[in-house]
Amino acid sequence: MVEKRKVAILGGGMGAMSAAYAITQLPDWQSRFEVTVYQRGWRLGGKSASGRNLAKNGRIEELGGQVWSGSFRQSIALMRDCYQALTNLGLRSPGAPLGTFEKAFKPLNHLFVPEVHADEGGLKLARPWRIDASSLGEWAAAGPAEYVVCAQTLLERLRAQVKSVEHQIGRSRLETVIDLLAAAVAGMRADDVADKGFDHLDQWEARAWLAKHGAGEGALESALMGAAAGFAAGYPGLIPSGGVSAAVFLKGLCRLAFGAEEALFFKHLAGSGDTVFAPLYQVLAARGVRFRFFHAVTRLRLTADRTGVAAVSMVRQADPAGDYTPLTMVRNVPAWPSEPLWEQLAKGDVLRAAAADFEDESKPPAGTSVMLEKGVDFDAVVLGTGIGALPSITGELAAASGNWANMLEQVQTSAIVKAQIWLTVPSAEYGWKQLVDEHNPEKPSGNRPLETMATGLGGGFQTWTDVSDLLARADWSWDDRPWSTASFSSLAADDAVSVAAEPLQGWMDTELSLFWPHMRDGEGRFLCSALHDPDGGKGRARLEWQFVHQGVSGSQRQTLNLPGSLASRLAPDQSGFANLYLTGDWTRNGVDTASMEAAAVSGYQAAAALSGKA
Repeated sequence: MVEKRKVAILGGGMGAMSAAYAITQLPDWQSRFEVTVYQRGWRLGGKSASGRNLAKNGRIEELGGQVWSGSFRQSIALMRDCYQALTNLGLRSPGAPLGTFEKAFKPLNHLFVPEVHADEGGLKLARPWRIDASSLGEWAAAGPAEYVVCAQTLLERLRAQVKSVEHQIGRSRLETVIDLLAAAVAGMRADDVADKGFDHLDQWEARAWLAKHGAGEGALESALMGAAAGFAAGYPGLIPSGGVSAAVFLKGLCRLAFGAEEALFFKHLAGSGDTVFAPLYQVLAARGVRFRFFHAVTRLRLTADRTGVAAVSMVRQADPAGDYTPLTMVRNVPAWPSEPLWEQLAKGDVLRAAAADFEDESKPPAGTSVMLEKGVDFDAVVLGTGIGALPSITGELAAASGNWANMLEQVQTSAIVKAQIWLTVPSAEYGWKQLVDEHNPEKPSGNRPLETMATGLGGGFQTWTDVSDLLARADWSWDDRPWSTASFSSLAADDAVSVAAEPLQGWMDTELSLFWPHMRDGEGRFLCSALHDPDGGKGRARLEWQFVHQGVSGSQRQTLNLPGSLASRLAPDQSGFANLYLTGDWTRNGVDTASMEAAAVSGYQAAAALSGKA
């Protein structure tokens, strides 16, 4: 009998979960591997986790995003297989609220790019731009050569449309599209993307590269450029201060525009924890993967010859009173709570009273020191921790490997901010719908809900998703419930992040009210009395009932794609250490964006490398 290879997977985000899932898809995996996942805190999901606040009607509190690109082929295939496995294993009925992929993910074929311009008196005015899948064509994503042909075809179509539609949607918009697309096509042809691929363009910043090939300043500073660059790289609506790699920008934008097979986007029909990570956990646990929650990794230790991982230092943050069962049920949906299930922990009442925060990476984890040893607890390690946490836990690796040290230096991260608000009025009353119809007369919305996803808002929160359809997933009382809810997110400069509500409050006054003109009070500020607050707060005190999250430290930080950093990334099978494999959106995986797709692809690559050496 061949001895099983013990695999320790560190982390609980999409990269780690896809690696575990890929291993369990091997027909003989149980005879070859023992897989254990070690996760800080009580839930899976990483930067894309969500939780149900059981003290506030089981409302969904999202740390990540609710929308996937339709070009996320690996991620979508993974989740389709996972939902089928739920049925096959008898874990969930197809008739359950989230019983199938189709009940968990909804196709969405448009997005909005908000524009702001000033009138003659200098007053800021909002002008939303609706972009539909039909505007992008219906081509399959096959490779760089095909992308050039597709982009050229789209450019010719847009040029032909200028005269016929400029009276409807404005010549300036079409000029912006054509200016950017013409520069992109010219650049891809001049730099021989069809033969060389995209990655050799990493030496240029995206806007500088487009300018080099003829794009004008107006187009480069437009809302469309900000939305395109941010979305392509994985942080919608915002170009970081260091810019975006031209390689990642073009590759991501081509995937987004031409790579979707079924829909431009897929929107979660519950929190990401409910739709993605609860099903993955249920299937993996049923297949035999073991989960060790409340285990925070503090250090990877190398063998004496520095060729492999000898030990993993951890802190066990809490001791379950028995087998910790992490999911709770909210309206018949298995979900992660927004805080641990204290009653399942030894001394859980003491930890709760002390407000123990197991996900806070700004300070060393508290608890009992634990050491995993090679040959006893693991034979191979799959490192799925976000790169923002790696400098503190992989110091020995950086000292032993110049490539590792270079990656930690060159691949930068950013803080992220997330907010959700619940309102006492339906989204149709914000005034946004009227703005959309006024500035997009060729596509009247009628009585249909807009299902808004807008990227490129100004100020501290760049992206807005209308998630009012998720209100039905929580336990609101009929006579005291919100009528709409909105989710906002953005990258944030470290010196601009605050744990207080003031950044959200100021942004709502100055930026959000431009796009929600009916939500202004008599002084022109945001109408805080429209915020839902069962606690009965007055005025701005109602903001305290809303939800604000800052991902400031460690693995909560977002991976950036700065120019010149792509070559510094390490592929899942290129850690430089014999028994260490890598997974996460920070790896060199071919997608190379801050996205669920990059994480999922890297997980499968890590599993393939691991299984090939078993």
